[in-house]
Amino acid sequence: MIAIAEKIIEQQEGPFDPSRFVDRYEEALKALIEDKKKGHKPAHVPEPADTNVIDLMSALRASLGAKDKGAAKPAKATAAKPKTRKAS
Repeated sequence: MIAIAEKIIEQQEGPFDPSRFVDRYEEALKALIEDKKKGHKPAHVPEPADTNVIDLMSALRASLGAKDKGAAKPAKATAAKPKTRKAS
């Protein structure tokens, strides 16, 4: 694994040219400041809709309630059988 990591690092080595990188956050912030200077109000971005968000405490309470009623029984743990090698 170390050899693989060293190979990846070697492939990524080279001169660093900061002009190749663009800070989009800084550019957007500067544009926002300029718009506010001109008197424009920033556009309101609606919050994203909640997707697949559950209340963890409610789910845990429901799980415990089902356990108390005996509806949800834990699965039995089965030990893996060790493989035996044939003698040569």
